[in-house]
Amino acid sequence: MNTDREQLLHEIERSYDRTLLLGVVGFFAVVMFAIIFPFDSESTLYWFFGLAITLLLITTSFIYRLRTEPLRTAVMAADMAEVAIRSSRDLFSQVYKNSPVPYLLVHPDGTVDSCNTAAVRLFRRHEDQLIQQNIFSFLTSARAAHVDIVRERLTHGIALSNEEFEVVTTDADTRAWVLLSLFFFTDVRQRRLGLLTLVDITKQKEIDVAKSEFVSLASHQLRTPIAGMRWNTELLMYDSNYPLPPEQLHKAARLMKSIDRLSSLVDDFLNVSRFELGDLVANPEVVDLRLFLEDIVSEQQSVIAHKQLVLEIPPPEQLAIRFVTDAKLLGMITTNFLVNAIKYTPTGGTIRLGVRRDTDILAITLADTGIGIPVAEQRYLFTKMFRASNAQTQITDGTGLGLYIAKRAAQVLRGHVSYTSGEGVGSAFTVTIPLEIV
Repeated sequence: MNTDREQLLHEIERSYDRTLLLGVVGFFAVVMFAIIFPFDSESTLYWFFGLAITLLLITTSFIYRLRTEPLRTAVMAADMAEVAIRSSRDLFSQVYKNSPVPYLLVHPDGTVDSCNTAAVRLFRRHEDQLIQQNIFSFLTSARAAHVDIVRERLTHGIALSNEEFEVVTTDADTRAWVLLSLFFFTDVRQRRLGLLTLVDITKQKEIDVAKSEFVSLASHQLRTPIAGMRWNTELLMYDSNYPLPPEQLHKAARLMKSIDRLSSLVDDFLNVSRFELGDLVANPEVVDLRLFLEDIVSEQQSVIAHKQLVLEIPPPEQLAIRFVTDAKLLGMITTNFLVNAIKYTPTGGTIRLGVRRDTDILAITLADTGIGIPVAEQRYLFTKMFRASNAQTQITDGTGLGLYIAKRAAQVLRGHVSYTSGEGVGSAFTVTIPLEIV
């Protein structure tokens, strides 16, 4: 802006010089005319000089004004724009410094360029302890790869929104969590910087942690009486010395089913709390895919037979894969997909088990010809306690936690889950995990 203003002023000066030169040339032209042209008297000569000089002044003044008026207007506009920009910068600086939301300006390599007062309070450090330091030395995540992913996106100038991180503070007894968002801009010095916004969610996180801890404790405490109920019910049902009459045996069987549902519910709540508390980590072991899937299917074989479902399984040679993963977590995901397929597929339907192996990934898919999921509700699929409207109508029992648990388990395995579904057509759920061949 200053460069443009200087150019305009320089152009005004040049216009002045050219107009002055024109005036001088005009003056000499008047003098030459007076010398060449004979006048009758001295008074006529004076009258001519006065009129000629007056016209020359008026003409040069008009020409100068005509040339410089747009330039002067442009200079005035530039001055007004400079004032507006300076006011905007001052306003931005005040908002940036005094905002209750923590802000930091960071370079693509993560180096902190500046920070506001709220950021200083959040990190519990002096400003000079943050400036020129790497922002990732103050942030951590329960997922080891999360920081690396965000660091890479910062390096490549990709915006972020609402990424959860824990703040590394100087006080070991104090914990803080934030939602991180990142936007990019180019400053007046043509530097590419990121504006990093941190929303403090410590209070909400503490409430969630307390809730998860309560659910975990309650689930553990419930396991003991549930085990006792199951043991006593089995004793009633299978004690050969005191066999139950058929009617009472039927009631005991119904009681056992209720105990199983209650046990499954408690297990789901316990798994959710473990994921949210970060207690579940992968324990890699060697897994034989064929034996692994045979175990998963055999557990549900009686239900599959009862509903007369057709289960299509790949040939054994396609399942001859030995790899390293956490069998318990992968089993949790696969069992959930299979149980859902069985539950929501009508009698006589088909379930297809698919396996896809690429260079470094393994994908397991369970597709069914079941009731499917309404398109408008699919965005809620992996949230806690969600069950599709058609599922609630046709099958009343269910916690709505299975897919949430499957997604979290896949994340622990450094993988992900995906799906396709159409109401009345069926669904296909896939878990994709890194493949480490033995």
